[in-house]
Amino acid sequence: MQIVADLPGVDDSDLTVQFTEDHRFLEITTGEEEIERIPLPWSAEIETTRFNNGVLDVRLAEIRATEGGNE
Repeated sequence: MQIVADLPGVDDSDLTVQFTEDHRFLEITTGEEEIERIPLPWSAEIETTRFNNGVLDVRLAEIRATEGGNE
């Protein structure tokens, strides 16, 4: 999954991209202000995060359960 957001005027040092505690949402915040909370259809991990010229590009990879619970 790829998420692209136009964030003009945002300083990259104030930008945070993280999962909520239950991993059901991806949160994008600046300082203490929540910009966006994106619901996730499946368990994911952040593959890459890039912020360039006010454009945030986040790529998520699905976490797939392994058969039998062994990794």
